[in-house]
Amino acid sequence: MKLFLYKILKFTSPLIVLTFFIIFFHKSIYKKPYFQKNRSDDLVEILKNNNKKNYNTLILGNSRSQMLKAKNFNKNLKSEETSFHFDNPGGNIYHFYHSLDYFLKNYNAKNIILFLDGQSLKFNDTEPFYHTSLSPKISGNYLKFYFNYFKLFYNYKMIVSIILKESNIDLPDYFKGFISDNLNYSQTDFETGDITFNIDKLIEINKDSVYESSIFEKRFQNNYKYKKFNKKISENHLKKLKTLLIKNDLNFIVIIPPVYLSNSTSDEDINMIKKIFDDKLLNFSIDSITNNKYFFKDYSHFNEKFGNYIYKEIDL
Repeated sequence: MKLFLYKILKFTSPLIVLTFFIIFFHKSIYKKPYFQKNRSDDLVEILKNNNKKNYNTLILGNSRSQMLKAKNFNKNLKSEETSFHFDNPGGNIYHFYHSLDYFLKNYNAKNIILFLDGQSLKFNDTEPFYHTSLSPKISGNYLKFYFNYFKLFYNYKMIVSIILKESNIDLPDYFKGFISDNLNYSQTDFETGDITFNIDKLIEINKDSVYESSIFEKRFQNNYKYKKFNKKISENHLKKLKTLLIKNDLNFIVIIPPVYLSNSTSDEDINMIKKIFDDKLLNFSIDSITNNKYFFKDYSHFNEKFGNYIYKEIDL
């Protein structure tokens, strides 16, 4: 019996130690700049803190929408109005629909800017990851949200990444992706929800030297992958999204963002979007844009300079 208990304790002791580590240290780790917080939940909290605001323009999309700044749309607004960036990194039309539905049940808006591309058109409501999940205040699924949060810390790559980061040791490629590197540390505006990363500040300070430096060699390796998806399911959910827009009498436009050296969205998918949204579409996934690295900050995301260009093209 003693031998049996010893074997159980020996087997479970690492798990017990890790659990105590999570209980006592997860809050301090959560506050670290390298920890990737759930942006959907952060943005819901910002909205709640500004609940007396009247919103003019709402920007929806995945992380490729982030450098179109909501603050641009505030230039000619009344003092009691503002615009808001309600993006969901890694999100798809499932996230966009429910984010919009939540927003319209609690706040007012006049204009909607919706970013869609080949990846975000794929409907997926499984929510397997903490970082890309909808806020439980939107989905109502608190159990799964916090399960995904604590599940992070039971991944040995996450733990090793934290230890190496706290020890000021560079992370090998094998461990990258679980925490942010210095260039991807971010700050969020507490009125507009606009996000700014360290890489954005670096580009603004000295664009030429940044684009010719070694830090961009890996950032510009094109890893964009288009995966086939059920067009019928996506089409049905796009129609639901449009119905929500029409029902609330909203002005809207759909934007197809570019990715570096690749098409973010197939011609077939673009035609599906046009068919549903009545050609209220701006397509920036064209060669003259995708081939220009100075419009991007990595292979998958355009920079603020190009975001300002998009802003000037929008007519709502």
